[in-house]
Amino acid sequence: MATSQNGYLYGDISRTSVYTVTAAGRTMRFWTGAPGEMLADFIRWFDENIRNIDAGILDDWSWAVRGIRDSMTDLSNHGSGTAADVDATKWPLGVEATRYLTLAEIAKVNEKLKEYRGCIRWGANYTGRKDPMHFEINRPEAEVTQVWADIEAARAAQGPSPIVKAMQQAMHYPQQGKAMDGYWGPETDLDTYAIRQAAYAHTFPLGISAAELLVGTEPTGTWAPEDEAALITVVSIFQRAWGIEDDGIWGPMTERTWKSYQARFYS
Repeated sequence: MATSQNGYLYGDISRTSVYTVTAAGRTMRFWTGAPGEMLADFIRWFDENIRNIDAGILDDWSWAVRGIRDSMTDLSNHGSGTAADVDATKWPLGVEATRYLTLAEIAKVNEKLKEYRGCIRWGANYTGRKDPMHFEINRPEAEVTQVWADIEAARAAQGPSPIVKAMQQAMHYPQQGKAMDGYWGPETDLDTYAIRQAAYAHTFPLGISAAELLVGTEPTGTWAPEDEAALITVVSIFQRAWGIEDDGIWGPMTERTWKSYQARFYS
């Protein structure tokens, strides 16, 4: 059986799954299990803490059956779903990471990668030709599985957060039958983003009816003044939980604080 450069089975899409990698719902196809979970986790962190990869054109890639560029023998890790290209047009193959990121951001990415204990390799750190858009799994599956289990255990050990519980209650999780567990997981992240979009950008990524459920009004599918008033209340509760002025307006301070708490609880 053919394998990609890192030793994973090549070209079998049945060994892959689709993962949501941004709060706005963008997806990538990765190897099913810990390697895919780990890559998706890192891409979410990059989107939330370094660059919003939803912005601009679609130039983020994952699964692709192909060889390594300029190689006659090696098969790309994309072909096993163990690699991702992020914002590919911004820093193409052969350039330094500084084409797109600041030195502080590069240091921040490298620091984050330490959490994965060598299981994710960044093309910006290649000794030869640089490929800064590229992130790939760099360890056997058994090792990645153990490291990912350790990471998940460490995060779980932090326990539920009363701040996140307050946010979940503000978004009417009990009334919707959702777990008010105090953890900023994918569902809470997506719902918080939906509140942010409604309040800050006046858009509804999950649909108006879903937004109405989050603010606690009747889901009619038409955004009305009572929905807007309820939204202001939800934002005010977020602001009180985050320790900033609770004016109900999602302005620059709320935006920065949201990103800070997102990085703290969903990183």
